[in-house]
Amino acid sequence: MGAAAIPNQPANSDTAGGPRQPASGPGTDPSASTAVSRIIDSARQADAPRVGPLTVTLLTACLLWATFFPLNQGWLGWVALVPLLMLVRLERRPKWMYRCVWLGGAAYWTVSLSWMRLGDLTMIPAWLALAFYLSLYFPLFLAVTRRAVHRLRVPLAIAAPAVWVGIEYLRSHLLTGFGWYLLGHSQWEFTTLIQMADLTGVYGITLLMVLASAAITELLPVGLYRKLRLLPPSLEVAAPLLTGSPRRQLVSVLASVLLFSAAVTYGLQRRQREEFPVGPRVTLVQGDFRSQVKHDEGRAEQIYLQHLAIGGATVQSHRPQLVIWPETMFPWTMLLADENVTDEQLKQAFPNTAIQGWRSPQADVRPALRDKAEQHGAAMIVGVATQVATPDFAARYNSAAFVKPRAGIVGRYDKLHRVPFGEFIPFQRELPFLSGVSAYGSATGLTAGDHVEVFELDQWRLVPLICFEDTVPHLVRMMVNSAETNEGANEPTPNESATHDARNGTSGVGTDTALRRQVDVLVNLTNDGWFRDSSEQEQHLVTALFRAIETRTPLVRAVNTGISAVIDGDGMIRESIAWLDFGAGEEFKSQPTDHVTMRDSETGRLRKSRHAAIVADVPLRSSLWILALAFLILLIWHYGDWLAAGCLLLTFVAIGFPVLRGRDTDATAEAKA
Repeated sequence: MGAAAIPNQPANSDTAGGPRQPASGPGTDPSASTAVSRIIDSARQADAPRVGPLTVTLLTACLLWATFFPLNQGWLGWVALVPLLMLVRLERRPKWMYRCVWLGGAAYWTVSLSWMRLGDLTMIPAWLALAFYLSLYFPLFLAVTRRAVHRLRVPLAIAAPAVWVGIEYLRSHLLTGFGWYLLGHSQWEFTTLIQMADLTGVYGITLLMVLASAAITELLPVGLYRKLRLLPPSLEVAAPLLTGSPRRQLVSVLASVLLFSAAVTYGLQRRQREEFPVGPRVTLVQGDFRSQVKHDEGRAEQIYLQHLAIGGATVQSHRPQLVIWPETMFPWTMLLADENVTDEQLKQAFPNTAIQGWRSPQADVRPALRDKAEQHGAAMIVGVATQVATPDFAARYNSAAFVKPRAGIVGRYDKLHRVPFGEFIPFQRELPFLSGVSAYGSATGLTAGDHVEVFELDQWRLVPLICFEDTVPHLVRMMVNSAETNEGANEPTPNESATHDARNGTSGVGTDTALRRQVDVLVNLTNDGWFRDSSEQEQHLVTALFRAIETRTPLVRAVNTGISAVIDGDGMIRESIAWLDFGAGEEFKSQPTDHVTMRDSETGRLRKSRHAAIVADVPLRSSLWILALAFLILLIWHYGDWLAAGCLLLTFVAIGFPVLRGRDTDATAEAKA
């Protein structure tokens, strides 16, 4: 790679020859010539104005914001990083470049995550803190990519995709992970392209998009850099701009086109199949309750009765086999105490729960759940808060209870992946002031579940997910793999084993033979009532959509305030058999409106923020696809994020390799800046 003209020449050198000499001759003032020379040298050594880096970073921020909801202009994702990548090509780093890039990143994340502030005033610090943390990835990406390009001489079309994907993978895991707004998510409507997610995860789609941006960036002329004020106001005609040869530029463009074509070809082949087999008929119960009032004891009865009415409206007309309530929408806590636990132990472990709640048969919610399943004539999966007490163990769980007519509760899943500051406070003992950024204060403290649960419904096997678990790719893949290979599914811990029979009335779900069968359906119970009528609802849905493709398993979602949906193994949101609208908020209608489609006729968007019942037949995963792929592809699917993990490894190499070779002079300064 070389420069557009005079790369790496001294600042006081000419394009046509060696260093300029002061003019001399009759009548020439030597002091004046020296002054002119100093002025010229100063101009050549001047930095580009700060407005240039800030402008291009804000442009990238605006394009990225428009790529996702609420605007949902996914095509912009293919060019959104071009302005930011222009900074990589600069030979001379403008002053304050990394600060400007951080400011642009902070602006992007603050606006994109603004829905976080809607749930509670105490969530505003958490919103700003998360935006600040995520904004640091912008200058990190630029620093590592510049190091790879300028120090290691890696082509931009290789360095930029590898580093961006590696950083996306890092932030999806670090500090419990934040897997939202990955660039590939923006292509959710391009169903043919996103089929490659079963081989590479969503990260493979991101890689294609960044490769396209890098190829475009390499073709941009110097004049555009001058107009955007990215170059110093030098007197030189040429610019210190790193660029590749025409051949390398052509290779970058061809690589982008060929990989894109390969992905689309794979997607076309993937979707050429017979119709998905029909699975269980489900009713998704969607309330419209804001989370501020969810735990209001005065409204518990209303919430309960309205959920019963929504689900019951479909029982006679559509005969569902499974009725699903959203996360924690059963408004009373399920209390499960070992008979050997004393009242004093219960008071100490759960000071806010009355003793009679543990001891009184009338306070036991399990018979009520059993009775409602019998009234519906269908199994139920209900989101419920659970408290468990044994002589040496006490815990609060965010749970999904599996209820069958006559049998009652036959299974319970406790959420594995907790939300920081919502369900637990990290480092609470070391940093007690962090309780202030939780809506629940110091009372926050849910225990994480410790095993994957499989619910057996006739011949179908269901794996439940709760809340944001459907946004975590590696977690969902682990759960499906575990359930299908019998690695940890339905294996209670010693603490749970002692009370398992008393709690659930069963010694387990299924048998070892059954556990080795494939998972038929993923069931997500979610409460998005914190975020009102915001873009979070759509963004959560499309993020979850990729879990169905990655595992080739249909996903059904029952979501408080919406968006509830049935998604097939190709990531397609399926139209419902019935969409019964009971109104919104306080305006609950006893006689619902039966809509022909899930989409609003005026806006074309999926309906949300409504009391609704959605009835659909689940399109099952076809077992034939396994026979169509080689063993290598099966192995790739099992481990999933191999591509992103490899990119992260290359990112670490780009950071450390120049140091190991003893070439850390300019590179260290670049990184520290």
